[in-house]
Amino acid sequence: ASNLNVRVWPTVNNQLSFPESELNIPKTGICLSGGGTRAMVCGVGQLKGLYDLGIIDSVGYLSCVSGGSWASVPFTYYRSGAKNDEELLGTTMAPSDLTLTNLNKLEPGFLATAAHASFLDTAIHEIKNTNWDRLWLDAVGKCYMQPFGIYSNDKLYYYSYDDATVKDIIARNPNLKKDDFITVHSAPGDAHRPYLIVNSSITGPYFDAPFNNPEPLAVFNYTPLYVGSAQALAADYTSEKTNTVHSHNIGGGFIEPFAFGGLSPAELPAPCGGPNKGLCVQLDIGTDTFSIADASGTSSSAFVADLTSFGIDGVSLKSLAPRVNYWPVSADSLTPSLDFMFGDGGNLENFGLISLLQRDVDRIVVFVNTSTAINTKFNFNKEPTAKDIDADILPLFGYGYSKTSDMNNNQVFSQTDFDTLMHQFIDCKNNGTTVMAKTKYVTTENDWWGIPAKDSVDILWVYNEEVKEWRDSLEWEIKVELDLGILGDFPYFPHYALVGEDGALVRLSPREINLLYQLSAWNVKTNPEAFEFLK
Repeated sequence: ASNLNVRVWPTVNNQLSFPESELNIPKTGICLSGGGTRAMVCGVGQLKGLYDLGIIDSVGYLSCVSGGSWASVPFTYYRSGAKNDEELLGTTMAPSDLTLTNLNKLEPGFLATAAHASFLDTAIHEIKNTNWDRLWLDAVGKCYMQPFGIYSNDKLYYYSYDDATVKDIIARNPNLKKDDFITVHSAPGDAHRPYLIVNSSITGPYFDAPFNNPEPLAVFNYTPLYVGSAQALAADYTSEKTNTVHSHNIGGGFIEPFAFGGLSPAELPAPCGGPNKGLCVQLDIGTDTFSIADASGTSSSAFVADLTSFGIDGVSLKSLAPRVNYWPVSADSLTPSLDFMFGDGGNLENFGLISLLQRDVDRIVVFVNTSTAINTKFNFNKEPTAKDIDADILPLFGYGYSKTSDMNNNQVFSQTDFDTLMHQFIDCKNNGTTVMAKTKYVTTENDWWGIPAKDSVDILWVYNEEVKEWRDSLEWEIKVELDLGILGDFPYFPHYALVGEDGALVRLSPREINLLYQLSAWNVKTNPEAFEFLK
């Protein structure tokens, strides 16, 4: 399709606004962090816990990154593979009822089953079938999206919010058909879907790479109504080869997902006309389809930040980075579109928390699905490090990064607030209970993200960590395997490695999947009072 009529939402006078505000979404949200298949399995368990507590219907936003998107995207958009939410989200059991035998079974239709897919074999197979820049995207699509009807080798689908938004798109573009789109899952008896935000990062223009670190990474959101970055920025990229600096405009507004990848328009946005409010532009979007599976693949391409800053024997590896022709939306200038690379949201902010703060969400659960254990011997007189707590938490409080870090624009909380978080985590771990912390923070002003200082944000942090109360209830055979550590069936549990588990690239064994899923769901279901504030 080409020369299509596309709805756009430019940011005006640096006042961040988001198209879903018209939907009157509650100012509540959950964040599913990155962390590969570990984060995916944790996320499925956590969604199951919220579903069983009846709280998921009260959640306004589901913000996810990387492996968290491997759970969130199928949950939001699945069309097949599971009969209903009960089948999709699996069956929880009391820890005392778990056995090594029943941990071996992965039920058909269960979302976390996809974490057992052989990602490496799939990627190797795709090498001969796809372009280099799509290799990761297609492997993610095949492994984690195809079982649920949202990816296909034969046809990629545009994605949108609901039948009304698709009808509006087709009214402006009669050459498109309803069958070209998938919409947010909605079926009788199934839960309401929170508004999805898949977080990625704008890495930089392809022709300038490789860059000197740090790249000025900026957030990029994929949502059912729009894609883009609200905050308009002039970013400087320093070419490693020539040491020259090129400044490029990035961010500045949003565009409908079906048009992502289009060439820059010949004319500025103008009123859409007809009964619909808002602005539209005429775009040539070519023949490539950017799908919601591609959004998840881009969000999880953790290697991109490295590929754009070095090569092997002088040969840049940037051709493996997902890239899209990108036009920064603007109401008053026609910035040319360029071939930009997009990478893992976790290269910038691994929770999707700051995207919710941009939207003024003030009641948030952050699921920290990490591989880092809490250091219960932490010295509160010293600055925290990545040996004490998940490294991605630290920049939010102004710790843990250097001037060469991609996260050096991430501080939104005062350093003095960190101790209250750490004290609660340590107390929970020492007490053998679910490692959680309930905090009320004042946000600090952050110009890079466009976040003003805010009086009060309530955050429940839920940390992937050992829980003695749960472990003590397990039957003896499972405890023996856990006690064997890296020699047993559950090496590093619950902090599975990002790479190399089950003798594969990112695959987990059925036993690893089921045990982590059960713990993650149990952490939510046995603490209903902690999550009540979302209602």
